[in-house]
Amino acid sequence: MVKKAQELLASKQEDDRCAGIELLALARTDNSIELLAEQLAIEPSSFVRSCLIEALGKMQSAYTGVVVGQLLEASEATVRNAALAILQMLGDIAMPVLTVLMSHPSSDLRKLAADALDKISGDAASSLLLNGAGDSHPNVASSCAEYLGNRRDIRIVPTLTAALLPSTDIWVAFAILDSLAQTDEKAALEVIEQYMGTVSTNRKRYIMIAGIWVAAASRLGGERQLVSAWELYHDKILTMSQMLTLLDGLQGIGINLKNNQNDIENLLKAFFADELKRNSRQDMIAAIRIASRNCPTLLDDE
Repeated sequence: MVKKAQELLASKQEDDRCAGIELLALARTDNSIELLAEQLAIEPSSFVRSCLIEALGKMQSAYTGVVVGQLLEASEATVRNAALAILQMLGDIAMPVLTVLMSHPSSDLRKLAADALDKISGDAASSLLLNGAGDSHPNVASSCAEYLGNRRDIRIVPTLTAALLPSTDIWVAFAILDSLAQTDEKAALEVIEQYMGTVSTNRKRYIMIAGIWVAAASRLGGERQLVSAWELYHDKILTMSQMLTLLDGLQGIGINLKNNQNDIENLLKAFFADELKRNSRQDMIAAIRIASRNCPTLLDDE
């Protein structure tokens, strides 16, 4: 079977090579895994490459992970991407090789390992990403922080908070703050606000972090955040769109907005005058919800 498969893999016809792949997939031996990986490293056809990815991804063995993991060092991006897809398909089975790769001297390989971990659920993968958030290379650290945010797990808050030092690379800091903003932990909002205070003298950074703050405050905030939001809006730190997002979110969790009636009316009048032309659906829905509860006459014809 293996000999016949090798003959088919040497063919110039895509269908023949795919047939060879099917034979090796049926064999399910270490040798067949090696042969499939060797073919993946040289395969010019995207169609045949997809067959190789599917075949190797279904060969759920630790040895598949070891062999495919070596392809992450390939010079061709198509090969690296294919290897990444296979490791993600292997899931927990790929954890041993990904654990090794997360400690590899090459930051590029650590980054690829983190990319694979992003699609693998479970505490083991989360633990590796948490460690990676403290990586010495900003690209690796920021990616790990971003992927942790995708999990929306409140257990990440203490570790990410500890990694958020004054000396932390700003790129990494943004990724950590953004991940914290996606959790449902109020302590995360406090961390974001504390960090905002450390960069308040740098207007550009302050504006960028304020955008992250909106994402957290709109779900986890209260009266204090509402007061801060109006101050930030009047200081032109928050945009009209961000303010609508925040107000809509706070209103949705039961915060009374009517103490700022004049501000709300002025905001909505400016929005309706300008936004009707551009028709931003998300902002429009938020504005309508805010207006319907606080100043419904703004929705009437003049």
